Amino acid sequence: MNATSLSNSPSANIEICSGCVLALPVRGSRGFSLVELVLAIGIVSFAFMAILGMLPVSLATFNKSINATVESQIAQRLQSAAAQTPFANINNIASDSYYDDEGFPATASDFIYHARLTVPAPLVTVGGASGGVVQPRVKKLELQIAKNRTVDAAASSSPRDVRTITFYVADMGL
Repeated sequence: MNATSLSNSPSANIEICSGCVLALPVRGSRGFSLVELVLAIGIVSFAFMAILGMLPVSLATFNKSINATVESQIAQRLQSAAAQTPFANINNIASDSYYDDEGFPATASDFIYHARLTVPAPLVTVGGASGGVVQPRVKKLELQIAKNRTVDAAASSSPRDVRTITFYVADMGL
């Protein structure tokens, strides 16, 4: 049949040429209305806004964890160096050191972290403030770490920007 024919079946078929059939949609299945599309886009955009709203909080948490990790690496490096220093020279270990964003040593002009190691008190007492026993074979070391500025600048503007870590080194008699 070469002529165009229409049928009254649920999906209207148009035969354009022999073997070529074009199916037309039925009146009941015409797609989504504009209202349905607007509601769907509104729901999806609301979900995306909730996800985007969590982004700043997660980035701040991520930055804090990176800072804590790098500061811990710096502290571990300096504590290890102090443990390997002969006990008689422990008072001479006090120094300032500078580190990059990954915790590796850097120069004083190109640093991200500034660390200051001090030996604040020559004697450590154990057993309370009023009658403690002096431990001459134990030294207290204090490490201060600041990010993006020197320890002095961070401590003067906001003391909470300086992380202070205290550790002890004992004379093992080796």
